[in-house]
Amino acid sequence: FWHNEEKSFTITGNIKKEEIIKIAESIEKNKK
Repeated sequence: FWHNEEKSFTITGNIKKEEIIKIAESIEKNKK
């Protein structure tokens, strides 16, 4: 149970990182 929660937390953490990267890239495009 606890192990599964840690896995799902890691997955959501990775998704958040990808979203941040996408937002950062779109901001860079808007600056140009």
